Amino acid sequence: VPPRAVVRPLSADQPAGPGAGRPGEAWANRWRSSPRRIDAALPDFVDDLARSLHTGATLTEALADAGRLDGPLARDLQQVAGDVEVGAPIGEALRRWESRRPGTRVGLIVAVVDLALVTGGEPVALLTSVADSMRDEEAVAAESRALATQARASAAVVCL
Repeated sequence: VPPRAVVRPLSADQPAGPGAGRPGEAWANRWRSSPRRIDAALPDFVDDLARSLHTGATLTEALADAGRLDGPLARDLQQVAGDVEVGAPIGEALRRWESRRPGTRVGLIVAVVDLALVTGGEPVALLTSVADSMRDEEAVAAESRALATQARASAAVVCL
């Protein structure tokens, strides 16, 4: 016989479980942080990062500024900034971010920043070209999805 579950009433300030603050909150959080939305937000993040670096901010300051923005990357960037605040080297904090986001292009951003840190070069031009490249890839992927949808619709009409 399995043990009986103990049911305790929740206080008003205690959520019922992960994401249980409001109905549908857990689903909304998963949707906001889906790999496709993360990848779609990366080019704007990279542009913001490059802009901050171009104005003279350090990489740590630029990442902290980007973490204050709203969007699908906000929580991730706040975690990166938190890792750096507690003493993690910036490269290690970025690699942790990469490990938390498998299946996304976060690894590309981490590699570019890591390259700039190792070589000591100016990352602004490199980051800008990576952002442009990511936008081009996203446009090609969106067009591919649209053409596939059109082909499926045409096939359905032909079958009628």
